[in-house]
Amino acid sequence: LGRTVDKGEDTSHATMADAWGECISKIEEMMKRISSHAKNVSIAMKKATPLANASAPKSEKKTASKQSSKQNKKKNKGAKMVEKKTGDNGPVELVTKSPDGSLRASLNRKTGKLSLKDGKSGEELHSCTVDVKVSHEAYIIEFSKDKPELLIVPGGSFDLATKTLKISSVNEKKVPKMTKTAASSDTKKALESELLEFLQKNGEVKNSLSFIAQSSVSHPSAPELLDNIVKSLVANEVVVAQSKNEKKLALSSEGSRWVKDGTPELQIFKKLQGPMTKDNLLASEDIKSLGPKAANAGINMCMKKRWIGTKLHSSEKLPAGLSSQESVIVSALTKPLGKSELMGKDDVKAMGKKEANGLLNGCIKKGAVIYKIHRLVPENKVKDTVRDYLLEIESGKELDKKIIKDLKKRGMVEMKKISWYEIRKGKKFSTTGSKPKETDLTAQLLKSENWKKVDFKSYNMCVMPKEPLTGALHPLLKVRTEFRRILLEMGFSEMPTNNFVESSFWNFDTLFQPQQHPARDAHDTFFLNQPQKCLKLEKDYVGRVKDMHENGGHGSIGYRYDWSL
Repeated sequence: LGRTVDKGEDTSHATMADAWGECISKIEEMMKRISSHAKNVSIAMKKATPLANASAPKSEKKTASKQSSKQNKKKNKGAKMVEKKTGDNGPVELVTKSPDGSLRASLNRKTGKLSLKDGKSGEELHSCTVDVKVSHEAYIIEFSKDKPELLIVPGGSFDLATKTLKISSVNEKKVPKMTKTAASSDTKKALESELLEFLQKNGEVKNSLSFIAQSSVSHPSAPELLDNIVKSLVANEVVVAQSKNEKKLALSSEGSRWVKDGTPELQIFKKLQGPMTKDNLLASEDIKSLGPKAANAGINMCMKKRWIGTKLHSSEKLPAGLSSQESVIVSALTKPLGKSELMGKDDVKAMGKKEANGLLNGCIKKGAVIYKIHRLVPENKVKDTVRDYLLEIESGKELDKKIIKDLKKRGMVEMKKISWYEIRKGKKFSTTGSKPKETDLTAQLLKSENWKKVDFKSYNMCVMPKEPLTGALHPLLKVRTEFRRILLEMGFSEMPTNNFVESSFWNFDTLFQPQQHPARDAHDTFFLNQPQKCLKLEKDYVGRVKDMHENGGHGSIGYRYDWSL
C-alpha cells in the first residue's frame, strides 16, 4: 500500500508515524477478513519498525534499543527455555536443560528434530523426529519435575527411561519416525583402536560384520562407521581391504513385523471370537492396523486353510417388500447354513437351482439374508506355520523353493545384498593408525614450501568415472522406431533401397491411395521439375492397379472412379 504526500502537508516524525500506524491497522483489518473466510489460510505478518524510530537520530535509536534489551532481559529472567535462531513465525530452535544440568534438550521447529545431549560434554545421546504438526505447535519443551520425561507442550512427551516418544493430543494417527543417533568422535576412535588391536593379534579380519557383532563398541550405526574407518585406513596404507558381497534371502520389513506380532491369518482367526460380517471384521481396530491389503490376504489364507468359512444368516429385522418365494428362502434359514446346505432344503430345492440362486441374490441385496464368517476349527488346532518358516529364514536355514516363492509373493521375504570386508595389515600398519594425508596442493603449501614435507594422498587412476547423463533420442526418431516395430510385428519386412526419389505411381497408386487424396497435393509432397514423369512402367501391372482402383477385388469394391496415370 502506498500513500503520496500532498503539497504543504505536515511531514514531521509524529505525523508520518500516525500515517504509518493507520496503514498497518488497515492491513491487519484486511488480513482478519481474509482469515475469517479461509480456514486453512495462515498469514504471518512481520512487524515493521515504526517510521518515527526509523528516521530518528542515531542517539535516539541507541537509547531505544538499550531500553528494549533491558525490558527483554527482565521478561526472560528465570526462564528455563532458551529460544534460538528466531524466524518470522517465532523461534526455530527451542533449548532447555534439566534441573540438575546433566541433560540438554533441543527441538527444531522446522525439521522436527528432537535432540537429547549430555549437559557437560555436549555429546548427543539420542535423537528422534517429532511430527511436523506437533513441532510447529510446540512452543514449550521442559523437563518434568515428577517423572523422568521431557514435556512437549502441547501434544506429547519423551520418556527418558525407555527412549520412546508419545504423541497424545495432536495428530495421534501418525507414528513418529526414529532416526539413528550420530556417532561421536570418541566412539569412532574406540572402534578404530579395537580393529587395529585385533589385526595386531590375529593378522586379519575375515568378515567385518562378524567383527562388529563381537565388538565391545555397540552403536546403531556401527557398520557404516566401520566402513568409513576402513576406507580411511586403506587410503593411508595402514590396512589392505577386499570388498565382498553376496545376495542372501532375508526378511522384509513386513516379514519382521509378522514374526513379532503373528501373521495376518492368525490375527484374523484370534479376532473372530463369534460370527461376524466381513465389513465388521475389517472395521475392528486390531484388524484395521494390519492395513487393507494384509487384512484381506489374511482372510483369504484363513479360508484357504479351512480355518474359517462363510454361512448364511437371516437378518434380525426383515425388510418390507419380500415376495412369497423370497420369504420361503428366509424361513429356511432357521439356523446359520452354508449355501449348499440351504439349496439342499426341500422347499428351496423344489424351486429349481437357477431360480433359487436368483431369489437368494435378491434376498442378499435387500438385506434379508447376510453372509457371516465363522470359525471352522478350534483354536488349539491352528498352527502358524508361515511364522515358523520366517523364523527359520531369520536363523539362516534353507527352505523349499515353493515355500520361498509363496513368501516372496506375499512380500514377507526378499533378496538382500550383504557386503563386508576382508581386512589385513598394510605397508604402514600401526596400532596408532596414521595422520590423514593431504588431498590438495594449496597456494599456502607452495608459498611456505611445506609441500616437500607433507604426505599427499595417492590418486587412484583405475577408478571409473560416472557416466554423464547426456544425450537423448529425437522425438521424431522415437516415433519412427515405434512405427517400424509395429510394421515388423504385423509381418512386413524391410528391403534395402537407394531410391530416394520415387514416382507417384509406386508411392501412392500401388498402395491404393485414391488420386484425390490431399496428401498427393503439392503442399504435402515434393515434386521434381526434371524428370517430371516416370517413363518405365509395366503395362500389365498398371492395368491391374487401374482395375483395383476402379472396380476393387479381394473383398473390396474399389473407389468407383476413372483412374488415369
